[in-house]
Amino acid sequence: MGIIDELLKEIPSNELDQQIREICNKIIEEEKDKLEYECMSGPNVFLSLPCQGTFEKEIGCVCLEREMKGEFVVSFWTKLKSSKGSFKKYKTWTCPNSLDNTDKILKFYAEKLKYLKGDI
Repeated sequence: MGIIDELLKEIPSNELDQQIREICNKIIEEEKDKLEYECMSGPNVFLSLPCQGTFEKEIGCVCLEREMKGEFVVSFWTKLKSSKGSFKKYKTWTCPNSLDNTDKILKFYAEKLKYLKGDI
């Protein structure tokens, strides 16, 4: 049994959006002390974790965003390390409709995060 299965047992709701929101909140809570910098936030940004930008002078963040109820995208945002401005969207991947449960959507996010960090 995986970590996502364990977390799902703790969530009372069967609604997909609520399950994902609560798991993402737990991930953020667990990782917040390890984060180098703050990433994106907003009502439909469920998870946002830092990674390297597209080149050395950039920082990036990978977000799991809700487009509409039950529809999610993974987006990659970047900005210059020296910039105090906001992030700019660089790339977006739409979660396919076949990703119809919490586990599949979070694995899709993790796959993109690993790719952008150069782990795969």
